[in-house]
Amino acid sequence: MNITLLIKDYKIQIVYDIVIVTVNILVATNRDAKPFWDVLESKAILEWDKVIIDISACTFIDSTFMGIIVRVFKRITGNNGKLTLVYPKTKALLYLHTIGITKFVDCYNTLRPAINSFDSEIPTRKISFESTSQL
Repeated sequence: MNITLLIKDYKIQIVYDIVIVTVNILVATNRDAKPFWDVLESKAILEWDKVIIDISACTFIDSTFMGIIVRVFKRITGNNGKLTLVYPKTKALLYLHTIGITKFVDCYNTLRPAINSFDSEIPTRKISFESTSQL
């Protein structure tokens, strides 16, 4: 299953049972932080077990936007899920290391290893139907 939703500045994809949120903002600052949270909340992204946030297009990420990513991490892991990041190949990577987010969030330089990082420890979403007929 592969579903894609485009929202101004963001692309949300569901690949198998993983939500991939791509941030298409060159400079992610405090003015972008609240709208980003609102998109994640309104689309129920925060309720998923497996989430990847791809910030590789960002050349600068300020502390407020990074705070939202930490908030997302807390919410998802609080529900026994896992969040991973795909980080930028610019100086913003140095910022991620400096603030210490790489100590508690798995970070990858491309999307493929981020997708492969999810293992069977986290259950996939399942829908089951019980039969109401009696034999």
